[in-house]
Amino acid sequence: MDTGLLRNNYTYYEGFEGEDEVVFTLVSNPETSIHLWIGYLDDILGDPPLNGSEWTGLTRDYHQTEGAFSSEGESVTVDSAEYLTDLQQYAGRVFDEPETAEVFQLIMTFLKYAVEEKSLIKLQVN
Repeated sequence: MDTGLLRNNYTYYEGFEGEDEVVFTLVSNPETSIHLWIGYLDDILGDPPLNGSEWTGLTRDYHQTEGAFSSEGESVTVDSAEYLTDLQQYAGRVFDEPETAEVFQLIMTFLKYAVEEKSLIKLQVN
């Protein structure tokens, strides 16, 4: 896998400086990180499944304001496999922002790489 896109990638935060930033960092290799404008996550997670199943992963943390999304705003370590499984349910969704599909693919690539490397992820919202 080409990890060049995962090395300190600020592409989807550039132009949004001063607004909330979401940072995914590989615990086993801190130079492997992606920085995103939170608006992209709003677009991806804005319409969560309401099928009666318990939310997990990023959906849970985001909508229930847990972990990195809590009022404490601390970075937390999360399970890459759980986040990957959770986000797979959003595949194929049509998003409002034109770049959101690219951001979604970048997050999925990051999570797949983290799972392959058997690494946890540090998640932080600034």
